[in-house]
Amino acid sequence: MGIRYYLPHSSGCFICGEENSFGVDARFYVEDQYVKADLWIPSRFCGFNGVVHGGIVSALLDECMGWSASVFGTKDTLCFTRNLNIKFRKNTPSETPLTLITSFSGKNRMFYEAEGCIKDSEGTVYAEGFGQFISIPSEKMDETMNYLRMDSTLTYHPVFIKLYENWKAGRKGG
Repeated sequence: MGIRYYLPHSSGCFICGEENSFGVDARFYVEDQYVKADLWIPSRFCGFNGVVHGGIVSALLDECMGWSASVFGTKDTLCFTRNLNIKFRKNTPSETPLTLITSFSGKNRMFYEAEGCIKDSEGTVYAEGFGQFISIPSEKMDETMNYLRMDSTLTYHPVFIKLYENWKAGRKGG
């Protein structure tokens, strides 16, 4: 297992927003060449008793794959989702320790591609995803970057730190 580098969260995002009292509150980090999150999904996110709603599962995979595309693909901007394909292998259980793990799988024309899964500690895969992502237009980067939050007690991934520093420098010069 490599060094754990965190990725920022946002103020109000449904997936990672610590100020969103209705959200999932996932924290993403990079280990080796993967973006991950350790999950414990409360029962309030169930579609059926004990089964996490498919929309929540899809949103988790989408967010994590988007970070993979940004950190390992573009390296100089964040991404918006273009296409998302989710395969539900088994019912994803609530209130169970789960791991979300995604990786960058390449670039296809102007799209950055990533894939991933949600699994438990036994290796059971509940859902798999594949997504295509596109760089956020420069005119949307200010809004997006202003939305992100970093905790001073965590170590952040060097690619994101460089992105953040370049963004801040561009704002001072612009």
